[in-house]
Amino acid sequence: MVCERQALWIAAPQLAYAVTHQQLLYVDSTRSAARRFLKSHIPLKRIIFHYATDREGSLGVWATQNQGRNLTPLLDGHPKQHVHIFRQQRVSDTLISQAEHLASQFLDIPPDRGAVVDLLQFATEAVQIALRLLNDYRPKKLLIATQHNFLARALSVAARQLRIPSIYIPHAPTANNLQYRDIPFNLALLRGVSDCNAYLEWGARRERLDVIGDVSWQLKSIGRGKQHPKSIVIAPSPWSGPRLEWFFSSVNIAVNYEHEVLPHPSNGLSEIRRLASKKAHVITGVRTVDYLSDEPRSVIAGGSGVTLEALALGHSVVNLVPSDSPVNYLFQQSSLMNFVFDAQGLADAIRTQQDRWLPDSTALRYADQWLAATGRQAVANGREAIESEIDTTEWALDAWKEVVL
Repeated sequence: MVCERQALWIAAPQLAYAVTHQQLLYVDSTRSAARRFLKSHIPLKRIIFHYATDREGSLGVWATQNQGRNLTPLLDGHPKQHVHIFRQQRVSDTLISQAEHLASQFLDIPPDRGAVVDLLQFATEAVQIALRLLNDYRPKKLLIATQHNFLARALSVAARQLRIPSIYIPHAPTANNLQYRDIPFNLALLRGVSDCNAYLEWGARRERLDVIGDVSWQLKSIGRGKQHPKSIVIAPSPWSGPRLEWFFSSVNIAVNYEHEVLPHPSNGLSEIRRLASKKAHVITGVRTVDYLSDEPRSVIAGGSGVTLEALALGHSVVNLVPSDSPVNYLFQQSSLMNFVFDAQGLADAIRTQQDRWLPDSTALRYADQWLAATGRQAVANGREAIESEIDTTEWALDAWKEVVL
């Protein structure tokens, strides 16, 4: 059985995210907008996830391509896909009221009650899926690449109930927001020393943290030479709608010559092609970090995690974001990050880079603090940590316990 507190705890990060981004569920006239938000962020009709095992008895579960890239190097089994059709779950009035109270802590506008019910039903269903999956496979270890989506949090609850050691291997750099403030797993295998220090400041248990690097890509030396950037690459964040339109409008004004566009896996390709200028070459079928590993380039990013990879490779980087946009990733809270907020600022930044290009050894050392290792070495570090004895009595950090209970 799923207790109501568990359902609310599972839904809490998504609820807080939606409310604080002013996209969730306002009453009356904006109800249709609320439901559109739910449909775009939470697939309420079905749950799709992938999983794989290895010969040592571990089970990895992921929902997105990027999450899978951080788990499959540590698993030798063939990935499988599971599609679960959502079923209506009963949600009590008490639980709904508690969720509405939680939402009120982040914004003084009441959420749409029906949409809150949808979130809670989804959380309840996710726990049942998680319990069924873990009971079927009875893995020795559970590997997860995110900590804020419904299924990942449901799996952490189910693993604790079944006393299965759970391990978090992040699919992205550490972010400074409510969703990423906890690690509800027995062990976290982080990318860099700076990630570890951040979680320690947030209250994580040191013995529950380890640093292995990023298993999803292999750092090459091509970008760390002294060559001048050969081209400009546009790497948009996983945005859509007006924000993505603003991004490309600014890019098209500032970069009115040939350039390349590397869509994020979450971008809609048709939307990217519609917004990019005629002088843009949209590159598909290759991962951004692999493409950037070929030769030095100037990277124009939308503030996404690709900027850390570009920095580590030695590329010049400019972050183009709205002036009111918060800095999402902790590594971006540095004077080494070059943020601009409009087309003129972008044009000036590109011109400065072209006139005075030198690889920045300080930037490379800074990147190393967030990427202890990559590729083969990170995989070796990860496997060693996974094979160790892991106590299941405590999580590394439960940042939502006090908020929900």
